[in-house]
Amino acid sequence: MKTIYLSLFTLFTSLIAYSQDKLYKKGGEVVEVKVLEVGTGEVKYKLFSDPDGPAYAVDRDQLIKIVYKDGRTEIYQSSLKDPALYADQAKSAIKINFLSPLLGYTQLNFEHSIRPGRSYEIGLGIIGLGKQEKIEYYDPATNSSQTIHKNAAGVYLNGGYKFMRLPDFVRGGTKYTHVLQGFYAKPEIISGVYSQNVIAYLNKDATSSIGPTKETVAFGGLILNLGKQWILGELLTLDIYGGVGYAIDNQDSNTDNEYYSEPGYHYGLITNENSGLGITGGIKLGLLINKKHKVN
Repeated sequence: MKTIYLSLFTLFTSLIAYSQDKLYKKGGEVVEVKVLEVGTGEVKYKLFSDPDGPAYAVDRDQLIKIVYKDGRTEIYQSSLKDPALYADQAKSAIKINFLSPLLGYTQLNFEHSIRPGRSYEIGLGIIGLGKQEKIEYYDPATNSSQTIHKNAAGVYLNGGYKFMRLPDFVRGGTKYTHVLQGFYAKPEIISGVYSQNVIAYLNKDATSSIGPTKETVAFGGLILNLGKQWILGELLTLDIYGGVGYAIDNQDSNTDNEYYSEPGYHYGLITNENSGLGITGGIKLGLLINKKHKVN
């Protein structure tokens, strides 16, 4: 009986002595190895089938887990949804629609990351803070050409929720992405009001005398934006986007009283007259704020 127990003990210890560690790689490959060293960024090992051969190294981010010969398991696969991966990154940005002042308004936005892959963005458009468009028209009463400015003035508000692709990858302990970077879809609500000069007939029968008059416009829309945002040097943002959706306004393109107008152009939103279609788009440049600095 003692001989049997001794044999079983010898067999068990032999199995332990010659058992192997296993590396489970992303993609499904399992490699039998002898782990030599586990560093902060890589794991060094020798192939179990070639213990006298060269040593190899693999990035920890390419591994799902290591199962050691004694049954102990270390898991290295980290979820890109883990906020700890982005703990030292700025989570907020202030942005401006870069070309908006040339189009007669200035659009400012604030974006904040709620968690990886999700953020909200709110904006304020100041209509009239930018280049003012001129209107040229012929006045039959004076038999001369006249020029006035539209003198648009008003505001609009917009707000949306971003659904972003998760950041690209993390390798060798170095982050090659940012929590605010990537392709996104953003449902957005926009609403505003403004006044502007238009050229209209000054009598009810829409004949003869014409001149400038004030028009008050209210508009709104529900838009789905698609875009991509880049983070430049952990300091700046570049956001290129376009959107389409439903839109309404109180303009009537079929009125007989207006001599010159631009129905459908609402600065931060363009509508296709009475079709109910709305379009947005632009290029935003921004500055990252509220970055957390590492404590040494």
